[in-house]
Amino acid sequence: MIITKIEPQQRKPHRKSIYIDGEFAFGIHDEVLLKFGLRRGDHLTPEKVVEITAYEEFRSGREKALKLLNRKPRTERELRTKLLHTGYSETTCERVLAHLREARLIDDLDYARRYAQESMTRKPMGERMLKQRLRQKGIPEDAIQTVLREMFPSESEELRYALELARRRLERHSNLSGHSLQKRSSDQWQEEQTGLSQHKKRIADYLVRRGFDWETVHRVLEEIFSADRIQKE
Repeated sequence: MIITKIEPQQRKPHRKSIYIDGEFAFGIHDEVLLKFGLRRGDHLTPEKVVEITAYEEFRSGREKALKLLNRKPRTERELRTKLLHTGYSETTCERVLAHLREARLIDDLDYARRYAQESMTRKPMGERMLKQRLRQKGIPEDAIQTVLREMFPSESEELRYALELARRRLERHSNLSGHSLQKRSSDQWQEEQTGLSQHKKRIADYLVRRGFDWETVHRVLEEIFSADRIQKE
């Protein structure tokens, strides 16, 4: 097997068409051409051709992955899924991911930390929901546990997040807060108490949907809606 011609591709001059024994064999990027030092007249074994074309696919997959990362951070699983969907082989995907890990361009633990911090700042959630979100993104279990320990070092931390979220919800969707409950007639008071109970249920349901456990939700309701606090206001 002898390289009989190397010529630039018309639409992609940075790529070269390689002809073996007078026939087109494969196309490669200039990077691959230089890496293997290919020249007209070189003798190639079938194994060498496989090595060259495998490296070309790796180079292409690496370029695709870098473009994806340039748009936004991604987990290893998200990148692998994208590359496989594009048509790259499992072997190429693993080779690309290994290269990116070595270059510190992907790090699932760092991604999980950033995701958790940004999510909890933007819209707090309970430990259960955060764990579910991280699993959905393909974060390894050991990294998930590390992040959960950092974000929820104690029960009081989850309570703090729940209180923050409940107060945001209360301010945005209700005029039923402690300071608004002043002296009313008996009928008005009963009506307000009914509305208050409904509002407490909505807040409770919302917190549960955000991944907080019932014990935390109960403590939040006690903190915000307790009769003593309302009467003091």
